[in-house]
Amino acid sequence: MNLYLDLGATHIKILYNGTIRIYEYLTKEKVNVKNFSEFVKNILSFYTFTRLYVCSQMHGFYIEGEPDYVSWMCEDVEPDNHNLKDTGLLPHYGLPCFNSKKYTFGGRMGGLVNTLLDEDYHISHETLECGTGFYDMIHKIQLPSRFQLPRVVKHGPIPCGTIGDAKVFAPLGDLQCAVMGIEKNLLLGDVVINMGTGSQIIQIGSTYREDIENRPLFDYTLNCITHIPSGRSLKFYKDLLDLPDYTELEFEDIIKSKECINLGYFRGSYGYNGSGSITRIMDKTSKYTLACSLIRCYVKQYTKILGDKFKERRKIFLTGGIPNNIPVIETLFNYYLQDTVVVENNDTLKGLYKYSKYDDTRFWFNR
Repeated sequence: MNLYLDLGATHIKILYNGTIRIYEYLTKEKVNVKNFSEFVKNILSFYTFTRLYVCSQMHGFYIEGEPDYVSWMCEDVEPDNHNLKDTGLLPHYGLPCFNSKKYTFGGRMGGLVNTLLDEDYHISHETLECGTGFYDMIHKIQLPSRFQLPRVVKHGPIPCGTIGDAKVFAPLGDLQCAVMGIEKNLLLGDVVINMGTGSQIIQIGSTYREDIENRPLFDYTLNCITHIPSGRSLKFYKDLLDLPDYTELEFEDIIKSKECINLGYFRGSYGYNGSGSITRIMDKTSKYTLACSLIRCYVKQYTKILGDKFKERRKIFLTGGIPNNIPVIETLFNYYLQDTVVVENNDTLKGLYKYSKYDDTRFWFNR
């Protein structure tokens, strides 16, 4: 029996025998490895499986022997002028390549999955390894590092270790699994906007773009903008200001709202310029109008990026919990883009399931 596991930023999701179960484990800046491992292994103990397929949050790392996993949210090391040429990444908090100077002893580097394994072969898939800053996407090699980096596999599935008697296969990046989880027939030029705790705009491409980020997906290159403020920011403002539920907002009220809200309050977010902000407050401003303005500004940040970076495109797919749980999001995209978007109820676990069914991974996710 196969088990499919998604180690996400806010939830741990499992697909087993056709049923999805969700467990909350909110990632902090640093996650105690022992506590995390015990939490996940306790969940796995309720299932009988012989093969485990995994995807994981891409930006984060674990140094063997250290007590904590350093997540993508960690801001304790400032990005510097580290040469990220050909890695597909832009300077960003939480990358191992910046933190490497803190670990002068080096050490063996891995991800969340490594913390679970009983036997570890120190193998990683390039869809996950490309998020470290040490993987050269152009030449398909690991770059020199003080860390002991895992061997990279490019297709697969290939075992990376064991849990009990079960084989664990080299984990994929959750961004790529989200793309693979779309049921429609994706074509070059299609755009996927993944809107969850974090968010990315992803275009299915075949060439490496120097002006934005890039991620590998087998024989494709995904051209991306990442770390766009999304569910994390929406929840922050909702809790801070005690705003009404976003599903209660009316479309006409949203497009007429006037307040301007910068969702990028955390330093790692795309377009961060020092702080979040709320401006254009008037005597008619209320919690309801603030919620309307927040959703309007949330959608318009995407339409601006699309206009700036993805003018040449085909279909647009909206995925993730935000568009699926807040129906007005789709209507707003259609209104501001004057184009039709498709809300897709995809899932990283669907992508993992597809991955487990094919030996020849080239072009298969388009079939």
